[in-house]
Amino acid sequence: DIAVVAQALSELTERQRVIFQEAFLGDVSHHELAERFGVGVRMIQKDLRRGIDLCARRLGKRKSFVTGAARVSDREEVQE
Repeated sequence: DIAVVAQALSELTERQRVIFQEAFLGDVSHHELAERFGVGVRMIQKDLRRGIDLCARRLGKRKSFVTGAARVSDREEVQE
């Protein structure tokens, strides 16, 4: 499964790949990522969703393994 995910991530753009990695491995909020890349939080959410959906499809999952990502981001916004 790790090799499948690694292959899927290689198909993303550099920004999408960094966002995916930071969201799952880092401690960076969507807001901070948006500032870093000069885009809105919604674009960060879209890029993250693309990575999640791509990995889920490659792993043969009908639904992505994360739900409610927008709600998580909303909580981050409120806490800052």
